[in-house]
Amino acid sequence: MTKKTIVSVLASLLLLTACSAASGGPGGAPVAADDTSADLATAADEGDTKEERFVSDLSAEITLRIADAPEALSDPNAWDDVLTPFAEMYPEVRVHLSAAPLAEEDLRPGLLLTSAGQLFPPAGEAPALRDLTHLYTPDAFSTLLPNAVTACLAEDGHYYAYPFAVRVSCMAVNRRLFEEAGALQYTDEETRSWSTEDFFLALTALREAGHDTVLSLPCAEGTDGTGTRAFLLNLFGGSFAAPARTGYEVRSESNLRTFEALAEYEAVTFAPEQTEEEITEAFLSGDLPMTCDWDLLRQLALGEEENTDFLAMHYPVGGGAVQLPGSLFSLAVPDTGDAAQQEAAEALLQYLTSLPFPAKELLVPGAFFPAVRNQRGLYDETVPETAVTFAMRFVPHFGEDASLLPDIAKANAAWNRMLREIASGTEAEEALRNFDPG
Repeated sequence: MTKKTIVSVLASLLLLTACSAASGGPGGAPVAADDTSADLATAADEGDTKEERFVSDLSAEITLRIADAPEALSDPNAWDDVLTPFAEMYPEVRVHLSAAPLAEEDLRPGLLLTSAGQLFPPAGEAPALRDLTHLYTPDAFSTLLPNAVTACLAEDGHYYAYPFAVRVSCMAVNRRLFEEAGALQYTDEETRSWSTEDFFLALTALREAGHDTVLSLPCAEGTDGTGTRAFLLNLFGGSFAAPARTGYEVRSESNLRTFEALAEYEAVTFAPEQTEEEITEAFLSGDLPMTCDWDLLRQLALGEEENTDFLAMHYPVGGGAVQLPGSLFSLAVPDTGDAAQQEAAEALLQYLTSLPFPAKELLVPGAFFPAVRNQRGLYDETVPETAVTFAMRFVPHFGEDASLLPDIAKANAAWNRMLREIASGTEAEEALRNFDPG
């Protein structure tokens, strides 16, 4: 696709987005089209060529600030090609790049790209941001990942951020060990999914094949525990965070059922002295057939070609859709009061989040993907086959960014204490009752 074609396609999509916003936002509330949209429509009526009629005369100087982001997202040089088509559509909008952490300088006029936890901290005041609710058109709701949208919803019912990219975690199995034990039949290699029932069948097969420990669940003090918790919660649809991120509630029938079911299988053990990293290293060395802590970065580290020994898998589910933990990076517009700057920032936001998603290839080295439901067609032979698999099979199941949960560090510590209690012989019902994140 030529640069002019990219400019034309993206500009057309931006025009359609603006027209959709003009017809109505969430709940059918009318939203006025901006001046840029009117200029584009006028140019179209005048019969200009496709490249000419999508050039805006909007003039402003803004900063694209990439704050507290992984290196893959914060390298200014990597953004040059991404921003070139935008510069051709908006030649009078000057975009500066900054990779400074939020704590090091005040918010600059422009667009902010950072983690959802930075924009909506569970405790303390969030940055002063422009209300972006008008960007959440019906088309946006149908395109974006539902849980990413939910994460951007503020307590007052408005949206001050827009989903940009997600990273998801999963589990992995040793394909060779599974095949040798006759357990591979209980996994769906195409969809990378399996049921709770099939998981227990695979567990039995591996145990009978001579693996005393098939899955070890780390719960050492200080370990993050995200992968272990995701495995346990998906198994029978368990609970951790209360609705609307208002607190925690683990005393549920589903959680009790999970721990009672696992207690019947000696091949699943808790590891009070080990971290997820240590367990995954044992998995990589072939000592364990499974790990609960896996993602695209680990898979890509094995080599550019598809590695057949280690198979990324969803967590097994006992009903409903799997929920994969991950992290969300969103875009926001600092509320500076300058109309031209904020209009330019919104134009840049819409450009960066419009299909075919100009920054998509910049994301993959950091194991990030666009925060959209359907990844089909976004990636081709320019990225590793493994990354395409993650885009298609794992990203649509993005569940929750734990950084948005209240006092998550304390909650993680309480969860791990609960697991250590169970490992020491405490009945599951009592351990669940003792859970205290305060």
